[in-house]
Amino acid sequence: MLGATMRRNERDTLSLVMIKVERRLGLMLALLMLGIAGVLASIAAGPVVHYVAGDEVRISAGMQGEACGSHLEWEMESKSIAAGSKVTIANDSTYWQIPVVIERQESDGSFRVVDESPALRGGESYSHTFWRGGTYRISSADETQLLAGLETVISVE
Repeated sequence: MLGATMRRNERDTLSLVMIKVERRLGLMLALLMLGIAGVLASIAAGPVVHYVAGDEVRISAGMQGEACGSHLEWEMESKSIAAGSKVTIANDSTYWQIPVVIERQESDGSFRVVDESPALRGGESYSHTFWRGGTYRISSADETQLLAGLETVISVE
């Protein structure tokens, strides 16, 4: 009888130890999960914070020159910007309407349209946020303006 009592006490003691181990493991697992959630939240919050307080780039298009031979062109030639940057394209010309098209260069070298603006009248602007890295061409959708050189390339890093 004494032996049975000792075995029961040993089982009870072992059960208490196992309960304590399970609680500690549960606590450690909860802390690990919180840590992982924190890392994931910080990764996801990066673009959001950059969007809210990120870079803003302005590209102006207007008539360059005042006499015969004047033509439309972007104020900016080529530029590198950070992913998450917002680019505002402004029509600073008086008489021209500029429909803007934004294209991303594909791996085969071709360009795919990612955004288009309505025809911007003088003084109007259009904005696009560049989330993905790559090479983008910003140009006029009007063939005559495009042939006149109304295009620029930006690199998003």
